[in-house]
Parts: sequence; C-alpha cells; structure tokens
Amino acid sequence: AVHVDADVSAQVSTYYLANETTATWSGLEIAVPAEEWNSRFGALPPTRLATILLNMAQHTDLRRYRKHVRGVKRKPPPRSGSSPHVSTARLLAGQDK
Repeated sequence: AVHVDADVSAQVSTYYLANETTATWSGLEIAVPAEEWNSRFGALPPTRLATILLNMAQHTDLRRYRKHVRGVKRKPPPRSGSSPHVSTARLLAGQDK
C-alpha cells in the first residue's frame, strides 16, 4: 500500500518476502517475550496498528526481494552427424544395426 510507485506484483517475489518474514518472526519469538509484544501492540486499536505497520513498510527496501526473471529459452543446437544412434546392447551382440 505504501509502495504505489513500484509495480510490486511484477517485481517483488512473494517467496523472498515469505522467507524473510518466517526467519524474522522466528527470531522475534526468541528475542522478545510474548508479554512485551502484547503490551506494546496487543492493546492497540486496529487503525493505529495499521498506521504503525504501514510506517514500517515504508522503510522496506524492495530491491532485496526482487524477482529473478528467467531469460529467453534458447533453442537446442541442430544435431550433427549423419549416422543414427546404435545401442550398446547391439554393439555388444555383434550387430551393427
């Protein structure tokens, strides 16, 4: 909502965002006790919490979560050689074709 100038859906990877959120959340659960988290954010009205979260999102560098777009797929090179493939089993059996 705060990054209206960027085409977020085309440029930002939801995988990288989810990965970052999961890693950060796990660290927060270890570092910040639940009581402290609830005392700061648990009693806030939803509009105030939304304002705080939007302010935090405003400082997010979206370049860290950029999608890696695949390049153009190249056609395979043409096959070289005029002889068809001969199986190893036929060669071992003494048959050429």
